[in-house]
Amino acid sequence: MTEFRTIVEVRKSSILTEHEQGILLCGSCFAEHIGAKLLRYKFNALVNPAGVLYNPASINNCLSRLIDGREVDKTEFTQSGGVWRHFDFHGSYGDIDLNRAVEKVNQAIKVGNLFLTSLKHLVISWGTVWIYRLKDTGMLVSNCHKKPKKDFDRLSLNLKDVVSETAAILEKLKTISPHLRVILTVSPVRHWKDGPVENMRSKATLISAVRELIAILNYVEYFPAFEIMMDDLRDYRFYAKDMIHPGEMAVDYIWNRFETAYLSDKSREILSEIEKIMRCVEHRALHPGSREDRDFVNSSIRLMRELYEKHEFLDFSQEKTILKERNN
Repeated sequence: MTEFRTIVEVRKSSILTEHEQGILLCGSCFAEHIGAKLLRYKFNALVNPAGVLYNPASINNCLSRLIDGREVDKTEFTQSGGVWRHFDFHGSYGDIDLNRAVEKVNQAIKVGNLFLTSLKHLVISWGTVWIYRLKDTGMLVSNCHKKPKKDFDRLSLNLKDVVSETAAILEKLKTISPHLRVILTVSPVRHWKDGPVENMRSKATLISAVRELIAILNYVEYFPAFEIMMDDLRDYRFYAKDMIHPGEMAVDYIWNRFETAYLSDKSREILSEIEKIMRCVEHRALHPGSREDRDFVNSSIRLMRELYEKHEFLDFSQEKTILKERNN
């Protein structure tokens, strides 16, 4: 009987990821999904230090700022709705107090700059080639922060610029981290507001850019998240309610393909043990503070201690605190 699927081949990478190695993820919400899995399983990962970014130019701008450790000052912020925000950073970095907003952004830059010293793997998830520039300054913005549309010009990046500018920033990163490996991916999330035709043209440009970068940089690989979603999981049951974003089953499936391709056997072996611990932490006690619950908490902490004794790079301090607070 014919299987009603088109399985997308994902080759095993020649350079595999270990828990201790630094993994930076930048880009669309797909980077957030994969990053959340890596953090859950205790990898040394940093996810979107500037918040979610969608186009190559904004991602390159973020990486450039992290490389240089270039901090921001008050003059770079804009106020709307009583909140101060920076156009290069997600709205979550905003604040009603300007000094606090500056401090939040600069702290994120410091963390990202320091993380580059341990960087081994960079995962970039491109979403679109469409960009926005402020009309009065020509400045590229990563987030419009609900400012009026009339304040921006909407433009499309061309293939040549995506390739040349991304190659330049990756080569700069390579001087900091000589053993750097880069995994490029195109987000499977469709930018439906662009319309179906423009969305596919945008994705096609990004996929073409990936191909050219792989041809000129031997440390760059491609993970086919877009193709897996479009061809292998081409059924609306794999989508969220908006019928645009991947649903939980799709995220888990794509993560499994990513894990198989890029994680070392050593790291993959302990995932199930970590998952067991995480489920213990997430377990909701029927009778918190009861002897039964105290026994459960102590048993869970013992599991953490035993796993830590085998793998001292695993940090369960946060999970221990959560469990211990249930006994107070």
